[in-house]
Amino acid sequence: MADTRNRRTDAGERGIALIMVILLLLVLTVLGITATMMMTQEDRISGRQETQKAAFYAADAGLRRGETILGLTKYKNANLTAFLAHTPIAHTVAVTPVVPVPPPGWDITHLGTYLTTVAGGGTELANQEVPQVVVGGDTFDRVRAYYSLYVRNNPEDTTPGSPLATPPGGQVSPLVNYDTRLRLVSVGFLTDAKGVDPTTGAARVLAVKILEEELNWVGSAGGKDDQADGNPGATNSSMWQGGS
Repeated sequence: MADTRNRRTDAGERGIALIMVILLLLVLTVLGITATMMMTQEDRISGRQETQKAAFYAADAGLRRGETILGLTKYKNANLTAFLAHTPIAHTVAVTPVVPVPPPGWDITHLGTYLTTVAGGGTELANQEVPQVVVGGDTFDRVRAYYSLYVRNNPEDTTPGSPLATPPGGQVSPLVNYDTRLRLVSVGFLTDAKGVDPTTGAARVLAVKILEEELNWVGSAGGKDDQADGNPGATNSSMWQGGS
């Protein structure tokens, strides 16, 4: 009788132990799956951040090229107007399968027109690829970096005699320049290895960054190096805020 009870007790203890082991394995499995999902999510976030950073660098490269072109352009209202009045012929970038179309003329709802290499002519700086070279000189083309440059008039530039001018009267024209300033817009973007289709302009875009600055042909570079974004003429732009 006692042996039967002992056998039953042992069997019950083994059953409880088996259940505990199963529960422990279940908990460990859930923890393992959770850890794997968190690591995967972190990798994705890190990858997106790196992609966004690369798009920023592409936009910055475009901005520097645009600054060089505009910086070498002699100031004349006719020259600045020639940039603004350019009729775009290239295609904008779009995610496949959307077929892109040339951007319309600049107005308050659009970026502007493509910047050209010279006032009134030259080459449109649309979908310009930034070469990526890794150690050893090989081209890195798993992702490809591009920028497009736009130019537009500053909103304070008004036709003489317009309602915003003194005296009032007349109209505001975004396609004609009357002051000494223009705005440069650089759109940097990353695509997959296929890049931008040269015929349609279509691409699978992975990330986009947009940088804009205002350039003044009669401004003065400003003050101290530690004026981060306070006086753009001394930091990251070419617009003088005034002062001594």
